Amino acid sequence: MAAPEQRAEPLVSVVVPVFDVAPYLPACVESILGQTYTRLEVLLVDDGSTDGSGDLCDSFARHDSRVRVIHQENQGIAGARNAGVSNATGSHLTFVDADDWVAPAFVETLLDLLRAHDADAAVAHYVRVPHDSVPRTDPPGATEPVVRTLSPDEVLLSFLGPAYPTMTVVWGKLFIRDLLDGITFPAGVSHEDEFVTYRVLHRANRTVVTAEPLYGYRQRPSSFMAQGYDHASRFDRLEALRERAEYIRRAGLGNVGYRPLLDEQLALRHHVLQGAGPSARERFDRDLRDSVRKLRGTPQPLRFRVLAEASLLTPRLADAAYRAFMRRRA
Repeated sequence: MAAPEQRAEPLVSVVVPVFDVAPYLPACVESILGQTYTRLEVLLVDDGSTDGSGDLCDSFARHDSRVRVIHQENQGIAGARNAGVSNATGSHLTFVDADDWVAPAFVETLLDLLRAHDADAAVAHYVRVPHDSVPRTDPPGATEPVVRTLSPDEVLLSFLGPAYPTMTVVWGKLFIRDLLDGITFPAGVSHEDEFVTYRVLHRANRTVVTAEPLYGYRQRPSSFMAQGYDHASRFDRLEALRERAEYIRRAGLGNVGYRPLLDEQLALRHHVLQGAGPSARERFDRDLRDSVRKLRGTPQPLRFRVLAEASLLTPRLADAAYRAFMRRRA
């Protein structure tokens, strides 16, 4: 009697962009190498580090054959991620930021969810921790985490609701490698995840989401997500939201994607009027008018519709009214 044929375990590529994170890198890489699922390819992309992080990467590669190091001149996190993706050879791919860490069963859990639900992408929740915290090996989770599956259109709509923070970041997810074909992170902009993740997930035949927090996000004072936005980054995020709203419209889901964009435009208008030059203000007002027009005819609260229309007629009064509206909503 022939022995049963064993299923080949897929190679999972883990892309880690590295730049001046020497105090945090060992905990991150050790959490990856300590995964319960061991068939990994760990791509450490040293993006021109100046604090010895590149040497740490080389040390890990000497001690574990699963680690590959890519040294390059500084191109920013987008360039580092793109380099990692282009060098990945696995059939599955995940991203981990170099100052974060993952639970021991991060890869195994997400891979099992892909198989169980015949999905192309899996999403885990994450926990936020202070920058000086010692990484937990067992991020606290529900004893029976809620799992749900999303169709491509449901994925797009999830970016418009309370799941937005979890869905938008590119880390904490496991993808079939082919989903990223032809998609790159845009260089030279902030909020690069906001330009990319929804496009990748929308390609999946099905996305499975677990409420179990398998990813530890370290809140460092110098990290982008912990900093206040400068003027350029505000416009980058607006552009990302505008592109996403257009993408959702082209997918046949109407103009619902313009509501988060208009929310952001109304919230930022006061700052834009104060700090931007004439051309930037003109562009901002043009885009705001377009958002208001796109949302006409969609179901919105009456108070919000009045504020949106008023922003075109009496901007400064509308700014004050919008801030009052948001305080009540909070």
